[in-house]
Parts: sequence; structure tokens; C-alpha cells
Amino acid sequence: MCVMCFLKFDFLAMSSTMERLHNRRNSLQNSRLSFILDTSMQYAISLFLAIWCVLVGTLSTIAAEPGFESIFNGHDLNGWAGAVDDYEVIDGSIVCKQGRGGVLFTEAIYDDFVVKLEFKVPPGGNNGLAIRYPGSGRASYDGMCELQVLDDGAEKYGKLDPRQYHGSVYGMAAAKRGYLKPVGEWNSQTVTVIGPRIQVELNGVLIVDADVDQITEYKDDRPHPGKALRRGHFGFAGHNDPVLFRNLEIKRLPAPQESSLPQGLLFHADFDHDFIAKTQQGYEQIQSAATLDRKEVQLGEQIPEVSLVKDGRLGGAVKFSSKSQQVLFYSAAQLGYRPKDWSGTISVWMKLDPDADLEPGYCDPIQFTPRAWNDACFFVDFDKDLPRAFRLGVFPDIKSWNPRNVAWDDIASAARPMITVERPDFSSESWTHVCMTWEHANSEQAGLAKLYLNGKLQGSLRRSMHFTWSADEVSKHAALMLGIYYVGLMDDLRVYDHSLSEAEIRRLASAVSD
Repeated sequence: MCVMCFLKFDFLAMSSTMERLHNRRNSLQNSRLSFILDTSMQYAISLFLAIWCVLVGTLSTIAAEPGFESIFNGHDLNGWAGAVDDYEVIDGSIVCKQGRGGVLFTEAIYDDFVVKLEFKVPPGGNNGLAIRYPGSGRASYDGMCELQVLDDGAEKYGKLDPRQYHGSVYGMAAAKRGYLKPVGEWNSQTVTVIGPRIQVELNGVLIVDADVDQITEYKDDRPHPGKALRRGHFGFAGHNDPVLFRNLEIKRLPAPQESSLPQGLLFHADFDHDFIAKTQQGYEQIQSAATLDRKEVQLGEQIPEVSLVKDGRLGGAVKFSSKSQQVLFYSAAQLGYRPKDWSGTISVWMKLDPDADLEPGYCDPIQFTPRAWNDACFFVDFDKDLPRAFRLGVFPDIKSWNPRNVAWDDIASAARPMITVERPDFSSESWTHVCMTWEHANSEQAGLAKLYLNGKLQGSLRRSMHFTWSADEVSKHAALMLGIYYVGLMDDLRVYDHSLSEAEIRRLASAVSD
């Protein structure tokens, strides 16, 4: 029953009771019991009013929405831990004492949750919401994150990093500004935390929607080691100012029912029984060519050095027994190229000892382009020198990254659009999961590419990424090529229509079956 309905019901009930008692009193006005009844009536009315006020007051302060539970009783800090001596309760609100600070946190631990609260900042006030706090250390770095609570309009905060203003995931993701109420007024805020994703709604407006697993750039280049936490306490990170919090409600969310593998699959070749790949439009046959320019093409696998074997990572696998000048490839027409804001992921398993198995020269296990390795191309390769490094190349249109056509050997390593992993974790005794992701290619903002080995991020590259593949190139020339000069095993090749999160990539790296 809502509070207003309860108030209406009890007011009518009280009025009816008063009327009955009043009539009873009149009927006995001249009785010897008149004085006793008069006194009893006054006592009954007073008692009813007292109970009614207590019930209404209780409902108005601690009643929570369905599924939510109150985490603050409005009177004391029972159920809270940490810096309890640095906080106090004033007029039904939790307040950080002036000049004091520290993290005050719930005794309870939460995984995924939604928390609702109201807060009021004094002029220049500063505090924070501790999300999945481990119980010690700094909320902003040792916890999953700290959500800033701040008087944005204060003059002293005029030159902050955008990731320091109110609602921001401190040091990691900036919030939209302009939705705080004037200083001294109460604001309402809802925070939803599911896995690595955080949403912040301020006064009815969504100001943050961030996946911390995707964040690789931080304020002052200072990493946040706690951002991977998936459970912890909820609390407040005080910074000397008397910021007020009240009406705190939290709802635990059930663990998401994740599919065994990520969604958005465009292409999948499992190599269990054949080379035929499943795509969103149907099935795709592999093709063979005598040379990398792919001018003489044959349908199907026509290379003696390539065969299917049973002992794959997930079923069967492709075996490249020796270096070949020929090339295997799939048409890229169905692999999700977009002329604007293109994102994607390529995932594959490899098994080899690069230093022992590969023959002299470069080796590109995967290459994805309509042109050449240095012109509008993604690739992973092993360097030609021992010990062999493993690299992700993200080469936009050559006119954009190398407009003067400088010779490769004359380009400084730092200027090459590559991620390099020295002494990578490959072995002929075990499988290695390789995953490359890219996002915001062909957009006004800088693109971002990442390389993962066995679910662990090896490096990232942020730069302008313009891959202006023409319609003719996409339909006729673009290709996903496999095993260029490669010697080893390869299994379970996948292409996705978006940049997978780190959590999704870890799921791929730990997959045991389809």
C-alpha cells in the first residue's frame, strides 16, 4: 500500500473513531460515568494519534520500492563499517564531518546492484560513491571505482580533468554536465552496476554509461587496478566536506544469464570436418590462390601443405605443415565492413613454437585487406628476427599513415601503426588464443585497436583509422587470408560485428566447446 493511501485510510479511520466516541459521550452526558468516559475518550484519541504518527513517520523514512532494501535506518550507522568516527547522522542524513574523511561502507557485500539515494552538497562540497569497495585502500583505485560527488559550479573546480566532475567514474570516464540542482537543494541519483558496466542517472538524466573493461586511458596515466572487481561493499569516500546523503535503497541484481560465447558473430570456421564457414548470410567456401595478389583463384582448399587434423583446440583444426607461397582465404564481403564507425573482432587459436617451427622470413597467420599488408589492412604476424616477436598491424589507407611513401626500414618503430609483443606466449605443446579488436575506424574520433593473448591485454593503439574500401573492393577483392608463410596449427576462426569486451574475450579464451 502506498504511503498516501495509508494516510488517507488512517485519517478516515481516525475520524470515524472520534465520531463514534463523541456520540457515545453525548448519550452518557448525564451519567455518573461521564467523567470516566471523557477521560477515556481523550486517552484513546491521544493513543491513536501517537500510533498513527509513528506508523506514518516510519513508512515515510524507511519504506523502499519493491525489490529494494533500505541500507540506512535514518538514526545511526548500524550496518556500516570503516570510517564510522568520521561520519555522523544529522536529521535523517549521513554526513561526513567537517575536515574529516575516509571511506564509510556497508557491512554487506554486493555483486551486481542498483542503488538509489538523495544527496545535497554544500558550496564547494566533495565526496564520492565507493563502488565494489574491497574494505581497505582507496575507493577510486583499489575499489572498482569511485563515482564523483561534487559541487561542479565551485570556482576552485574550474580546471579539473573532465573525469573528475560530478557523476564521473573518477579518472576513467567523464559524465555529462549541467544536471545538478543548485547548491543546497536535494538531488536524486540512481547507479546501476552490472559486471563491468556502470550507469549513472542524475535527476532523471543518464549522465554516465561506461564499461570499465574497455577503458585503457586514465587521468595522469594512472591505472586503476581495482576496476576488475566484480563484488564489494557500497559506501562513501569523504573528502573533508559535510555532504549529506539520505533515503538510501539498494537492490541486488541476479547474475546475468550469459550465453557460452559472445553475441554478434558474423563468421565462424570451426575446421572440424571441412573448411566451410558459417556466416550471417549462409555458408562461405574457402578459396585458394597461387600468390598473395589472388589473381588466379580456385574454389576450395587446393594447397598440398594444408590439411585438416583431428587434434584441434575445439574439435578439428587446420595444419600448415610447411611454408607455402600459395594462400588460403575467405571473401570479406560478408565480414561487416562499414564505411562509417566500423568496429569488429577477429578471434583464432594457434599452436606452434615460432622460433623452432617457422621458416625464415615474416609470417602472417591472419591478414584482412582488399589491397596489401601496408594499405588498408589488419594483420597479426611474427617478426623475421629471432626471438620472434608477435605483432598486430593496423594499417589504414597508406596515404593517411604514410603520405610521403617513406621506405619501411626508414620509419621509426614508434611511428609504425603496430602493437608488438616481445617473447609472446606460444608453444607447440599448448594452444594460444589470439584476439584482435578495433573500434571507431572510419570516424572523426581516433580509432582504438587492442591485442589479446589468452584473454590478457597485450597492448592498445589509438590513432586515426581510415579504411576507405570501395564497394568494388569489398565485393571482389577484400579477403580474410590464413596462414601466409605459417607453419603450425590453427583452429576456430571467428569474426564479430563489434569490439568484444575483455570479459567476452576471456570467455572465448576459456571456451571448451561450442
